[in-house]
Amino acid sequence: MNRPGAAAFFAAPFGLAAAALVLALPVVLAGEDRLRAVANLAALAALPCIPLLFLLGTRSPLAVQVLGLSRTFRVHRALGLVFPALLAVHAGLHVYRFAVAMGLSYPQAALAIPNTWEMVLGKAALALFLAAWGAAWLGTSGRLPRRIWRPVHLAVHLAAPAAFVHALFRGEDMTRGWLFAVWVVAAATWLMAMGWRAIRGRSG
Repeated sequence: MNRPGAAAFFAAPFGLAAAALVLALPVVLAGEDRLRAVANLAALAALPCIPLLFLLGTRSPLAVQVLGLSRTFRVHRALGLVFPALLAVHAGLHVYRFAVAMGLSYPQAALAIPNTWEMVLGKAALALFLAAWGAAWLGTSGRLPRRIWRPVHLAVHLAAPAAFVHALFRGEDMTRGWLFAVWVVAAATWLMAMGWRAIRGRSG
């Protein structure tokens, strides 16, 4: 595959996800609770980041062909700052809303959020993503040896499916219209990336 074809193939799912996200904005921003809307928008924007981070982080041949090795690393590192920021906005605003509504401190509100199974998955995914990000940051800055930070960073492989399931079953209206389109494109891209890497690993 030549480079323009590879670029089109690589960009297509993320372009589709971005278009669906824009078209979903009227639904996400509907209602009077703006904090809730911003929190949910942050989570929706984070979903397509998961497969993109995976493709960049594993140095996918497709990503390297399109971006080059050094740029692949730089984009991965930059997106690795944006993604946890989106998660922090999503979780932080919901905790704030719950604290104000219930008259609780922020730690109390975080603990008091109902622990339904999909919320447990969401909390687990958040903890694993943040642990993976922190381990990578400490490792690449020389503060942790590779034998310690690398296994922790690989926790993203457990966090990603938990995040997709949490989003589908917890997110309001996630199964309708353009919201569902964002989820489907992001989840399908992640599954294809995982399958491609597994096949390459067996054949290599």
